[in-house]
Amino acid sequence: MKKIFKILFLFFFILTTIISSCNKKDVPILETSELNDIAVTTATGGGIIGYEGSTSVVSRGVCWSTKPNPTIKDAKTEDGAGGGSFISHISELNGGTVYFVRAYAINGIGTGYGITMSFQTLGEAPTVSTQVATDVKVFNATLNCIFNANYLSTVLSFQFGTSTAYGQTIAAEQSPSSGHDEMPASANISGLNGGTTYHFRVKAVNSLGTSYGKDLTFTTAEQLPSAITLIPDYLTNTSVKLKGTVNPNELSTYVTFEYWTDINLINYVTAAQSPLSGGSDNLVSANIADLNPDKTYSFRVTAENAKGISNGEILIFKTLKNDQIADIEGNAYNAVSIGTQVWMMENLKTTKFNDGTEIPNVTDIFNGVWAGLNTPAYCWYNNEKGYKSDYGALYNWYTIKSGNLCPSGWHIPTHAEWTILVDYCGGVNVAGNKLKGNTATAQWNPAQNYFDMTNETGFTALPGASRYPEGIFWLNMGYMGSWWTSSELDLNNSWMRRMVNKPGIVYVETGNKKYGLSVRCIKD
Repeated sequence: MKKIFKILFLFFFILTTIISSCNKKDVPILETSELNDIAVTTATGGGIIGYEGSTSVVSRGVCWSTKPNPTIKDAKTEDGAGGGSFISHISELNGGTVYFVRAYAINGIGTGYGITMSFQTLGEAPTVSTQVATDVKVFNATLNCIFNANYLSTVLSFQFGTSTAYGQTIAAEQSPSSGHDEMPASANISGLNGGTTYHFRVKAVNSLGTSYGKDLTFTTAEQLPSAITLIPDYLTNTSVKLKGTVNPNELSTYVTFEYWTDINLINYVTAAQSPLSGGSDNLVSANIADLNPDKTYSFRVTAENAKGISNGEILIFKTLKNDQIADIEGNAYNAVSIGTQVWMMENLKTTKFNDGTEIPNVTDIFNGVWAGLNTPAYCWYNNEKGYKSDYGALYNWYTIKSGNLCPSGWHIPTHAEWTILVDYCGGVNVAGNKLKGNTATAQWNPAQNYFDMTNETGFTALPGASRYPEGIFWLNMGYMGSWWTSSELDLNNSWMRRMVNKPGIVYVETGNKKYGLSVRCIKD
C-alpha cells in the first residue's frame, strides 16, 4: 500500500512541474501609448512593455492600418528591443484619414499587442471664396480669391466666360499651394472683348475634394475712347491753351480740339500729345494763337480710335480785351490768365505811384544813401535806363508797402498768391521752366538752358537782377530774377520769390526790405 502511495505522489509532482513549465511560455504584455503630434502625413505614438514574456523582446514598435486591429503584417515601425517604454514615429500617412494603431512586441514565443487606438490626420477639402475682379481694362482683368488649402497641396484655378458655363480656365499664380491659413490668390487674364460682361469663379482641388467659389461678374471697358473737356489755361487777348483728358482705352487714339465763334466755321488743331495709347487718363492740350481780342469762343476735345469718336463737353472762353493795361505814366502791359489768376506779363516800369506821386530814383552807390532808406525808392539796374523796356524797375520794399504802386484794379501779389501761381505750375521744383521767358533782347544765360524754359504760361519771367541792401548792383543780370511779395515777415524782412539760370526751381525766400527787386502786379 505504501508503495502505491509513493508512485502516485511522484506522478502528481511530475505533472505539476510540467504544467508549471508550460505556463512560462508567455508572449509580451504591453500598452499602446496615446497618439500626439498628429500632422498631415505623420504622427507620434509608442508603447510601454510591462512584461516581456517567457523570453526577451527582440522587436517592438507600432503597427497601423485604415482597418481595425492592425497587425505586424500591416504598416509598422521597428523601435528596438527589450522592455520598458518606447516612442514610434509614424510616417507616409494620407491627409484627412482615420487610422487604427496599436503597439506590438515580439519575443521567442510570439507577438503581443496593446489595445487599438484611432486617430485622424490633418487635412480636408479646400475652402475658397471668389473675390471681386480688379484692374479691369478693355482686353484684360485680374481675377481674385481667398483660399485655405487645409494642410494639403491644392491646385487653384479660375473658370471664366460670358456665361455660367464658363468655358475657359486659367491657373492661379499661387497654384499649387498648401498650408492652413486663409491666403489671397489671383490670375491675370487677357484676350477679352471690350464692353462685355464676364462670369468667373475659383476652383480648388486637393486629395480630399474639390471646392468652388460663388459666381461673380465684371464688365470690361468700352473700346471707344473717353474725352473730357477742361477749363482752358493761359488766356490772353489773342491766345489760349486748350485742355482736356482722354483715355484711349487700349487703342491708338487721335486727339484734336475744335473751337469756333460760329458753329458753321469750326477750327481744328491736333493735341500736342496725339496719338495716344494705353488704358489710363492722359492730360492733353493745344496752344492756340491768332485769336480775336475780346471774343467769346466755344471749344471741345475730340478723341477718335478704331471703334469710333468721343466728344468732350462744349465749354467757352473769352479772350482778353485788346487794350493793354497802362500805369500812371502810360507804360503798357499785357496780361495773361493763369489758372484762377490774371497776371501782368511784364515787370512794372512806373516811376510814379498811381496817384501821380513821384517815387525817388536813388542812384547813389557808395555813400550809403540807398542803404539808409526806410522810405520808397526805385532804380534801374546799374543805374542804366536802357534796362527799363525789358526788365522794368527795381524797387525797395517800402515802395511796395504804400499800396499805390500798381495800376487801378491791380495789386502787388501776396506770399499766398505767389504760392498759388507756383503750385499751379507744378510746384517749386518745376514751375520756373513754365514761367521763364526769352526775347531777342532779354535772355537768360547761359544759352544751353534755353530749352528748359517753355514759358508756356506766358508769364515771361526775365532775369532782371537785383540791388543789394548796401546799394551795390551785383553782376547777376541775365542770371537771376527776384520779385517782391506784399507780405512782411518781420520789421526788417519780407517774403520774395527768386529764379536763377538753372532749370525749374522757384526759390521761396525772405529778404531785407532794402533790397531792390522787380515787381509783378496781379489783378484784383
